[in-house]
Amino acid sequence: METEMRASKSEKGYTERKYWWKITTIAELKRHVKGALIKWGIETLSHLLEKVVRYGLDKWSVRWVGNWLTGHTQRVVVNRSYSNWQPVTSGINIGPKLFNIFVSELDGGIKCTLMKFADDTKPSGEVDASEGRATLQEDLDRLEEWANKNLMKFNKDKCKVLHLGKHNPGVQHRMGSTWLEISSVERDLGVPVDNKLNTSE
Repeated sequence: METEMRASKSEKGYTERKYWWKITTIAELKRHVKGALIKWGIETLSHLLEKVVRYGLDKWSVRWVGNWLTGHTQRVVVNRSYSNWQPVTSGINIGPKLFNIFVSELDGGIKCTLMKFADDTKPSGEVDASEGRATLQEDLDRLEEWANKNLMKFNKDKCKVLHLGKHNPGVQHRMGSTWLEISSVERDLGVPVDNKLNTSE
């Protein structure tokens, strides 16, 4: 699986730190930027095995993944002390490689800048003009439609909007029927980033 994995452009861009480089470049041009920080809440994985098959894994590997996802339990071991076995009820435990396979088609039709890392998805774009604000909302609608089609859902309680740039119009955005909370600071891989692009609290 290691050799078969091919990161999409949105995954590579994030890991190479191109996302914040692009955002700060736009902000330095005194344009207004908006980013939506989206969290996955994965509870259903019925399409994952189909995607693993399409990815070209052999039958043995597909069967192994299927067995691992079905009736899976886990426990924690620390200094030879064992916790009780617990059922895995959330798909977030599938691990980064399987998760990346699952969301590899997420970029389709997206017009704004989109970066993905683990269960974080960040669409962003310039919002000086109404066209830019409309494009970002259309992309949020596409992401919501993709999630519904793939029997997944976003954890909308953790989805935030970060307005960047002085005198940003501060327009609200929604996912489905849920209006996203506007935040002044969010953590990105543990590093706090505020609406002025400062990286310390």
